[in-house]
Amino acid sequence: MRKEKVAEATPKNSRKKKKRILGILAAFLLVVSAATGYWLSEGGNDFIGTKGKNHMKDNRGYGVYGDGNSNSKDMEKVLQEETNKSMYHMHVGTSAIYKGGELIWDVKNVLDGFNKDKVIQVDVVQGEKVLFQSPTLLPGQYLPKTKVNLDFLTEGEHRVKSRLHVYNAKTKEYINTLETSLIIKVEKP
Repeated sequence: MRKEKVAEATPKNSRKKKKRILGILAAFLLVVSAATGYWLSEGGNDFIGTKGKNHMKDNRGYGVYGDGNSNSKDMEKVLQEETNKSMYHMHVGTSAIYKGGELIWDVKNVLDGFNKDKVIQVDVVQGEKVLFQSPTLLPGQYLPKTKVNLDFLTEGEHRVKSRLHVYNAKTKEYINTLETSLIIKVEKP
């Protein structure tokens, strides 16, 4: 009679089986990763690869240095002047203190190339109620301690808005309005 071997489940056999399965799985993942990397680098994804259709063509030649058009400097000057018309430079603090009938707030119409022909007027509003209107600030001027009646505000901090209206100094033509948040800290004397 022939003896048949019966395989018994031993911890040693199952450990070998697990190692073998993990090795096959690792090899499979390595092959998939390598294939994906090759596909991406060959243009499968134009944003990641370097050889796709979005890659710069080297055979187009190069331009020349210098000013090839005598009008380009004039055009640049005109465009810069138009840009400067809509630009302005000001310093506006985000917090103010109200104490004893005076508002202390850091607002300045900075004197520079952008502001030489612009003036600003500032309104402080809570909702649609105007709490304060500044005098017109010429280039280089700032808002000093200002006498104003805000006694109706309770002690503490109040979130309001400051609206900075920009105008052409010569023509008084409206240019723009900038709205920023402002915190007024009311201190009772």
